[in-house]
Amino acid sequence: MSALSEAAPAPVAYSIPNAARAVDMGTEAFRSHIVAGNLTVRYPNSSPRIAHDELVEWFKNLPLDKPLPK
Repeated sequence: MSALSEAAPAPVAYSIPNAARAVDMGTEAFRSHIVAGNLTVRYPNSSPRIAHDELVEWFKNLPLDKPLPK
C-alpha cells in the first residue's frame, strides 16, 4: 500500500478552533465573523462546524488590502 493511499482525507468541516487555525486567525477574532453572520455554522451533533467549502469561499472574499489604522 502506498503512502498516498494511507493519507487522511481532506476535512469536509472544521470545528471553530480548527477553522480559525486553518486561516491563521485567533479563535475569538474568527468567532466575531460568525457572530457578524459572515460564516454559517452547522450542527452535525452538539458541536458547531464550519463547512470546508464555505470557509474557502469566505476567505477568498476577504479584502485584498490591509485595513487602515483606526
